[in-house]
Amino acid sequence: MTDASLESEIRRKNLEALLPEQVGTKIAILDANLIVLFVTSLVEANLFPSFKRVRIFSEADIPVLKWLLLQFASVATNAYVLAESSNLANELTGYKRDLWFKALARFASVTEEIHTPTADVAVSPLLVLFGVTDATLSTLPDNYVLITAEHRLSGHLTSVGKAVLNFNHFRSA
Repeated sequence: MTDASLESEIRRKNLEALLPEQVGTKIAILDANLIVLFVTSLVEANLFPSFKRVRIFSEADIPVLKWLLLQFASVATNAYVLAESSNLANELTGYKRDLWFKALARFASVTEEIHTPTADVAVSPLLVLFGVTDATLSTLPDNYVLITAEHRLSGHLTSVGKAVLNFNHFRSA
């Protein structure tokens, strides 16, 4: 076994150790920043240096995110997360913007869309703590696992027993 393949195998085992039990039966849902990262990866790598919203990530994060999504039964989203992702990408211009939004449309067309009524979010104390989008992500049914890079949100959800994976743990594995 070469050094590179040994390192790859060790990393894969480290990543697998971070996964919850029965992950293959669960549905993943990404927060807005991770959708922006994923969709950007579908467009072109040279967006990374110029796109403020993905500068917090590196190109090395893309295969980790794609691997992580493949561990789940499927991927879902909701209208709030898609709207926030869209708003985050509004800084793009020209053909890069066109390509990015076409990729977002492809992503949205192949993911399950779940609905959280605004009335349910409006009465939640999480609305004040996290805003509308993250409050909807805090109310996911048990068969969903939120994947986020936001420590405050993942910490809160973990403390109340919700299924959440902090993507930063996978980045550093």
